[in-house]
Amino acid sequence: MSAVAGILTACGGGSGGFDGPVITIPTAPPVKRTVQLNSGLGALVNSTCLVYALPKMGTTAPVGRGTTDATNGFVALDVFASASNPTVIECNGGEYFDEGTGVFAPLGSKAIRVTVSPERISDLATTTLTEIASAVATRRLGLLTPEEQANGAKAFAEIDAAYKDVANAFLPGFDLRSKPALVNSTTPVLGGGNQAVYALYLAGLSVIAKDAGVTLIDLIATLDADISDGNLDGLLPDASTAKAKQSSLYASFEDLLSKLDAAAKKYAEDTGNAAALDALNQFLDAVAALREGVISNTPSGGTGTGTGTGSG
Repeated sequence: MSAVAGILTACGGGSGGFDGPVITIPTAPPVKRTVQLNSGLGALVNSTCLVYALPKMGTTAPVGRGTTDATNGFVALDVFASASNPTVIECNGGEYFDEGTGVFAPLGSKAIRVTVSPERISDLATTTLTEIASAVATRRLGLLTPEEQANGAKAFAEIDAAYKDVANAFLPGFDLRSKPALVNSTTPVLGGGNQAVYALYLAGLSVIAKDAGVTLIDLIATLDADISDGNLDGLLPDASTAKAKQSSLYASFEDLLSKLDAAAKKYAEDTGNAAALDALNQFLDAVAALREGVISNTPSGGTGTGTGTGSG
């Protein structure tokens, strides 16, 4: 694997994309892979999904593209990606099924992303949680030292670490880039197992947003802003005062988890998904106590902000 070098700056941007150079242009020849992608917030349908080998700048051309279907949020993408660089898939536009309201809602200009190392490009999902993890990964990549930038394996490791941190906050032991069960109607059949639990928590986020009178996209933005200081604690940066302000959506990490657990359970009950509810209860009994609100925005062994403490 050739070296990855020159990570400079990165930020999420207003549309959820990468605004600046992250990693030098790949030098290895591209390899064709077919990606089976499910996009789900609920199901994200008729959405344009573009694949980029990082860095993604204004003139960067996608190395793959496709449109999710009109029912299941599924698309098969032929990707011509280098084996040297991380890859990001961004799905824009279309509509997502909002479990909180029970209807499809426009995604708008927000990009829902998943970021992976090359060997992971195969069977993926873009979800609310992969978007949050991608934002964290972007910040981590942008802070690598020159020495670390010259190590391709280091960049891939930072992406995986970002996803693990976000998983540890919500679903310890889960691979957030795996596919959740499909939700595209008010009467979904979720089954059991991890796919069902993942789907219930995505639905729970939609329910929290609906109960608070905001959109799911607003909640995603709040969660990412909260994480930007390294703690998922309900305190958001406020540029006007240079001090943190309290989120109106949840008071603390514990409050967020309490609301999310309750919303996920209620959604399973309301939709008659007994097997999914059983899987959720097993998850809570086994690993819920392991959840923690510290999500590092800095590379392993790096310097900078995002090193505070949280509780779980």
